[in-house]
Amino acid sequence: MTRAPLLSRLLRRWHRRIGLAAAGFFSILAITGLLLNHGDSFALDSLRVGTPWLMNWYGLKPAVPERGFAEDGLLFVAQGETWVLGGHSLKAGHGEPVGMVHAAGLVWIATNDEIDIFDAAGRPVDIIERDLLPGTPLRRIGSRNGQLLAIIGGDSFATSDGISWKRLARDESAAWSHPQALSVGEQQALAPFFAPTLPFQRIVADVHSGRIFGRYGILLVDGLAVALLLLAGSGVWIYLKNRGSRTRATKSAAIAKPPDLR
Repeated sequence: MTRAPLLSRLLRRWHRRIGLAAAGFFSILAITGLLLNHGDSFALDSLRVGTPWLMNWYGLKPAVPERGFAEDGLLFVAQGETWVLGGHSLKAGHGEPVGMVHAAGLVWIATNDEIDIFDAAGRPVDIIERDLLPGTPLRRIGSRNGQLLAIIGGDSFATSDGISWKRLARDESAAWSHPQALSVGEQQALAPFFAPTLPFQRIVADVHSGRIFGRYGILLVDGLAVALLLLAGSGVWIYLKNRGSRTRATKSAAIAKPPDLR
């Protein structure tokens, strides 16, 4: 057997083997690539994934705060954009909470720039924005005789409706909201609310690049890229080889064909 036919058979054999072995991986790369290219259309960045085993794979654990605000049996805990009141998830306000007050059947949660108002079930009622406050930043809130109190700068103010504010004398007593340490049981009960999540688009990107499997995944994708180059090169060589064989066969047939003497 000559060298050329042996090389051709070898290339054909490995072309098939590499193609079959890498077909599944190439399909995954194609699907994830399409998802990434059309991520905005599918709103992938707004989808969050919190599957426990996947979060463990990423090394993410629930990060429950150690302190919260409590009043009249209601516990409010916040961390970042996650706000929890009495076992209900809240729509987070702007900024870090500085206090929580339960007054007039409503829950008043203050940040430096606004006061968010909820009912006891966690449903939003209203927002007192900075334009309606006597000033900013809010340092602390409290209550007295059904009124909401606030410390802004070095002054104290009181309101019954969140619109009209009255300056208080410095010696007037008040029950100010302050954070307190959470018990182990409270932290365990809050853990599901603070379970980690990741954008679905991030996970798709990690699968596409192989980073979801760490550095070995990146090497795997690099190997697939090399395999694709080998498939392309061997495919082109086989095509040119077959084309040359067909051309030579056609010429040989034309030469061997007897002339038409009719």
